[in-house]
Amino acid sequence: MVELSEEVQPEASIAAAKGQENWRVFVAIAFPDEVKERCGALVARLKTGIQFTGAHPTWVKTQSLHLTLAFLGRTPLTALPAVERIMDSAAISQKAISLSLRGVGLFPTPKNPRVISLHLHGDLVRLERLQDELSKQLRESGFAVDDRPFRPHVTLARLKSMRGLPGVRDIVQTHSEARVGEVRVDRLTLYRSHLLPDGAEYEVIYEAPFGRRD
Repeated sequence: MVELSEEVQPEASIAAAKGQENWRVFVAIAFPDEVKERCGALVARLKTGIQFTGAHPTWVKTQSLHLTLAFLGRTPLTALPAVERIMDSAAISQKAISLSLRGVGLFPTPKNPRVISLHLHGDLVRLERLQDELSKQLRESGFAVDDRPFRPHVTLARLKSMRGLPGVRDIVQTHSEARVGEVRVDRLTLYRSHLLPDGAEYEVIYEAPFGRRD
């Protein structure tokens, strides 16, 4: 749940009193369709090998792949304009960031993994600075943002148990140099998450292009 500062809270309190709807939202980097298609082909290859290991990962829908920068959770609709203003503020001085998606791994460690992930390469320093600035501004406005160190990666599947882990490690290792493609990051995207029986789906509700000065 988002904790709102005094600046936002009165509107949120009124909204709550009126039964205002909350949305589950997060700020992320979106990927182009061609990159998501290549990720889909990579996931298909991983599935083929992992199905014989005894493991049962929960695979992410590749059409929904993204890189999360700040997860806000359930947020009152009246607070969304504040989120959008913060996104604009964080994006206004940014120039495009070049990233490369290459190499499958186990996150956070191969010994005790929670997810099968795709590694990011490229201008990670600028990406991390952007994420830090965005998170800082959100916290200063009263939004509860995870303060754990930012370790950028793209989740392909979630592992709910260690069953079949040795085989999973072997399959992942064979794809440790898999190349997916390049991404030119030129905007922040605000997503709404819809939790469905067959997995989450994400709806774009706002975009903050880099360098915009309206």
